[in-house]
Parts: sequence; structure tokens; C-alpha cells
Amino acid sequence: MNYTKEDILTQLDDCAREYMFPVFSNGYVYPIASRFTAYRDEERWALIIEIIGYIDLMGKGHKGIRNGLYVYGNCLDVPPGVNKDNYIQFTSDSDEGPAFEETYQEHLNEHVNTMLLRGHKIRLVKDEEYYESKKMELDAPPKIMIWEFLRGIRSEVKHLYYATEEELRERIPKDLPRILTVDEWRHNDMDKGEYPSDIETFPMLAEVLVTGNAELFKPTVRSNSYWMNWPEGGSK
Repeated sequence: MNYTKEDILTQLDDCAREYMFPVFSNGYVYPIASRFTAYRDEERWALIIEIIGYIDLMGKGHKGIRNGLYVYGNCLDVPPGVNKDNYIQFTSDSDEGPAFEETYQEHLNEHVNTMLLRGHKIRLVKDEEYYESKKMELDAPPKIMIWEFLRGIRSEVKHLYYATEEELRERIPKDLPRILTVDEWRHNDMDKGEYPSDIETFPMLAEVLVTGNAELFKPTVRSNSYWMNWPEGGSK
């Protein structure tokens, strides 16, 4: 083996210290969905964590809807973490018109009923009862904010939120075998001083990468990666 469990955890912790590791409580990002995918062989390892959210600092409307790819490993062409080229846009307006009202571009346009999600036309859900059924409390009803809409329809279309295989492979060696994909996990809370190595998830993942045995990933603690667990996200 050309790498160890300690090598992997050291890189993740070092990136966390530099805020180059996902922070779910980031006040500038409304979290929507997440996923991580791990790759390995005897000489190389890679990990891509996808954080789908609404990032107001990226721009209004569709410009703020991004999938940020945090990339780690010992086989990268760039430093580990996230960079400006690792933010993917995946929504756009349909032929009906602008999906979001045009002044502030933060809530659904009451005169348009669809938008495109990776080229698929989807309905803009404006019924307050729909969000109540998802146990969501709207910020400014009857307006439906962008992040509320994307959170609301998450269970039906989240497969379209995630990066395609081609998009993932643009950032790691194309021949590196995939070993594990996880949509829910216990993530470290930087507000509590937790680093990746401090919690169960990432040491367990490092064991998978070193051994090549995906069955070793058997979490015993409850996942917290669901957006509802991070009310601080997007609060600024």
C-alpha cells in the first residue's frame, strides 16, 4: 500500500483547519442535499463530497444553485479541497419564462409553472400545503424561496442534483475504481470543534479505502447530514 489510514485522516483534518472541508452550518449556504463517493486502488485514493445548496454569494436565482465538489486524495492535479472550478450549476429556466421573480430572484415566480433541472422540465410547486406535508416551515409565505422549493422536491428528484459520472471523473483519474457512495452520514460539526478524524464516519471510511473492503462501512451513530439538522445553514 502507498497510503495509510493516518495519511487520509491527516489530509482531511488539515483541509478542515483551512476551511476546505464541508461546513454544513455555513451561514452563507442553504444546505439542500449531499453525497460522498470514494475511490481506491492499491496506490491511489480519492474522495468527493458533494454539497448541494443555495449560495447567495454566487449570485441570484439559478446562479446561486450549486453543487460544490470537495475533492481529496493522493492522485489529484490540484490541491485538495474545493476551488472555483468545482461548483456545478444544474438548473435553468424553461421555455415558459424565468422561474424566479425578477427583482430579487429569491422566490418562485407566480406566473411561471416550470423550470429545467439538468434538462428535465419540473413543476414549480407553490402550494403551502405541500411544504407543510414535508414538515417545512416557510420563511415568508405565501412566497416559496428557492431553497425551500429545492428542499421540498428533494426526495423526488435528488438524483438530478448530484454530479454525473463524467463530472466526477473530470476531477480524479478516470481509471480509479469506485468503492463506495453514501447519501447520509454523521458529519463533523466545526462549530463544536470537531474534525473529520474525531467522529466515526471518516476513520471508518479511511479503513474502507485502505483495505478495499466496503463492508467495513457500518455506521453505529445517527446520520446528521440531512439539511434540517443544520438550521444555521444560510442564516447570514
